Amino acid sequence: MTPDVRDEGGFTLVELVVTMALLGVVLSAVTAVFLSGSHAELNLNTRFRAQEAARMALTALRKDARNACVANVVSGTSVTFATAKVDQTQTPPIDATTVCGKTAGTNLTMVTWCVLASPTALNQYALYRNTSSTCNSSSKLIADNLITSGVSGFTAFFTSPATIRYGEMQSVDVDLPIKIPSSGNGIGQPYRLTQRIALRNTVWPTTAGTACSGSAPCNQGACTVAGGCGYAWN
Repeated sequence: MTPDVRDEGGFTLVELVVTMALLGVVLSAVTAVFLSGSHAELNLNTRFRAQEAARMALTALRKDARNACVANVVSGTSVTFATAKVDQTQTPPIDATTVCGKTAGTNLTMVTWCVLASPTALNQYALYRNTSSTCNSSSKLIADNLITSGVSGFTAFFTSPATIRYGEMQSVDVDLPIKIPSSGNGIGQPYRLTQRIALRNTVWPTTAGTACSGSAPCNQGACTVAGGCGYAWN
């Protein structure tokens, strides 16, 4: 028996084109959903890493500041903390309170934090830490992607008052605006950490023969024994 070709099933060219067009629309929508989720996850991870780096940097800086007796801020981009330690090489050992605030000494530990040009991004900055009185791009990199432009109220990364009121401690204001590489929906807005940190072991210089008082604040900074020092030792 000869088969009837009219009974053979199949699709016409028009039906095939319409089917492919509909399939393309569906796959495009599904692909867009997957890409959106992937981008959201990438943005979240990038933001989290930037925030975590900034928080860890501030934690380490806060530890250095709170142990220090003197902080010296230079141009708003560098701060050096001086911390005294007991000199065990002397007999009897020299207590830290007798040297904290001196301009130099073997039992003074210096830690410097500085903000320099970022090694990875143009017009951005990086935060470094060095266990000395100097700080440069060879120091330990702590945080990156710091910015200054477009940050409301920003004046400097580090600031400290010129004088210390009687009975108070020297403090350092820290402002770390972090740019988060991203785009869309405001996700790339800066993440900013600010804090005023008090030096728990504050020392201030006083004029010889003149004591600090509420009406005569103490000048901040290191001092010599001859000039006299005031302490808020903890």
